[in-house]
Amino acid sequence: MNIEFSPLCLGRLDKCNLLDEMHELCDSLHLDYMDGNFVPNKAFSIESINSFKSNKPIHVHLMCKEPKLIAKQLRNFDSVSAHIETCEKFTEFMQYMIKNKFNWGVAISPETELEKIFKLNNEPSRVLLMAVKPGYSGQPFLSRTLERIIKIREFWPNIDIVVDGGMHKKTIKECHSLEANSFVICTDLVKSRNKSQYIKDLKENIQR
Repeated sequence: MNIEFSPLCLGRLDKCNLLDEMHELCDSLHLDYMDGNFVPNKAFSIESINSFKSNKPIHVHLMCKEPKLIAKQLRNFDSVSAHIETCEKFTEFMQYMIKNKFNWGVAISPETELEKIFKLNNEPSRVLLMAVKPGYSGQPFLSRTLERIIKIREFWPNIDIVVDGGMHKKTIKECHSLEANSFVICTDLVKSRNKSQYIKDLKENIQR
């Protein structure tokens, strides 16, 4: 099980006094890039992602209409995921990532049918399954995500299934029981009074 911390709910990376604490508690980092077009909001810039220092894996989530263009400018990542909804632009992104032997993932929004990703000619290293509408933090978990996890795991037995949105103790346990293995968390952890204990309880809860 992998807890992937997203600083999205904390604001700018260089102004966040909680980031160091969250960084130490979690297993990896999840950095969102938004272009203001694919989704209405904007998040971290290419420069801030490239300058971010970590001894833990960094996974970049592209919510933009030109994923290949942005991916080519990134220098600091362990994997990059882009949205299948960009259609032919996603194919260009995928081909670029494969050609350069980078780890890549496919992200899919809640309203998009899974057949879109099942038609890919190549197997991704991860599926980033959105459990909320992309672009906004703090949304409630969409229950149909559970059925989607089952179908993805049946189709791809060995890839990482990453669930993004609405993650807290109950939803993480439900998703983990269906063989999702990574969970993007932000709001619920940040709001907890004892963040170290929260992570400990979270992992113990899954093992019960």
